[in-house]
Amino acid sequence: MQIHRHSCASLYRTLIESATKYLSSKQSKVIITPNHLESSVGSALNYFGNNIKTTPNLSSKVISIWRETVTKRKLLDRLNEHIHNETPVDIDFINETWNTMKSYIIACLTIS
Repeated sequence: MQIHRHSCASLYRTLIESATKYLSSKQSKVIITPNHLESSVGSALNYFGNNIKTTPNLSSKVISIWRETVTKRKLLDRLNEHIHNETPVDIDFINETWNTMKSYIIACLTIS
């Protein structure tokens, strides 16, 4: 992370996008909006919220934290800034949000 900051930010964003697309391929209620990852992730979060009782290891609190990370903390906007505009990568922000969003990625990839 210390040496390859931009690569880590790019990989992080790619993991979120790929996991969301995978979930969409398995669940038709998750809508992918081209060129607008935040809307696509929002659709996935809505799906998880609506199916909380049938999705193991999820709670409304976890989904709320994911939603806050994506919307209020502007995760995807910040990752895009690092990738497209080569702004300096805030390692602390990446680490904090990774600890939150890795469970989102796992939830997307383990849904049946």
